[in-house]
Amino acid sequence: MKDFDRTVGLGGSDANRIWHNQNLIQLWKVKTKRDMEEDLSNVFRVQLGVHTESFHIEWLSKTEFSNKLVSVPNRVKQVKFYNVPMYAHLDATVDGQILECKHSNARATVEQKARYYAPQLHHYMKVFNQDWCYLSVILGNDEPKVVRVDWNQEFYDRLIAKMKRFWLFVENNKQPPESYGKNGSDVKAEKQVLVDGMKDYLEFDNELYRSLDGMMNQYQGAVSSFEDAKKKIKLLVPKDARRCEFPNSNYVITRNKKGTLVVKTKGE
Repeated sequence: MKDFDRTVGLGGSDANRIWHNQNLIQLWKVKTKRDMEEDLSNVFRVQLGVHTESFHIEWLSKTEFSNKLVSVPNRVKQVKFYNVPMYAHLDATVDGQILECKHSNARATVEQKARYYAPQLHHYMKVFNQDWCYLSVILGNDEPKVVRVDWNQEFYDRLIAKMKRFWLFVENNKQPPESYGKNGSDVKAEKQVLVDGMKDYLEFDNELYRSLDGMMNQYQGAVSSFEDAKKKIKLLVPKDARRCEFPNSNYVITRNKKGTLVVKTKGE
């Protein structure tokens, strides 16, 4: 996309920037041709991602996707939705399915990055009319970790509302506010996006679950009663939950890679 005119609409990185309120005035100046795009040629972390992208894709084609067709599209797709011109260029496809590749620090998890890049991924899914996509992330110098990210309509509705509002500022040649202010509902919508079919329930609202959480705390030391309450509370954990808890809960239930539910004292 080196020679593509990014002022013609909004792309995937723009979607992410708008959702996370990252210097929207500067983005508006670029889209209205008041300013040039920021020169990222001397930003190490950006260039690291650029230079490792082809190797990243090649590695996946030999490992994770060795039995699938991995291809690298060489065109930009342009569309218009809700009166907002959009464009997208994919890193690669796997049997026709979107594959986005990222390089991040080792402190993050692939699930965290999937939700951080959910706006960009949803933008691509909308433009290419797909209901899920792959995200592959190199964390530090580890091998790539690949997850599936599913389309979430509620999340996209919130995203497109922000993109429409931003584009109106571009069309009307009017400077936007510094930030739209990411609210609590936006954060909740972000957490509802399924990553490998799972999400976190951090405010699980189930009366029996909360009651059993209290009983387990009460039964510490009474092994049989504690284990009975633990068995019952596990049955209440949603099948798509990677983590389950509620504010002021005594315990946190997580699902490990084998799918087994593990109960731990909160803060342990």
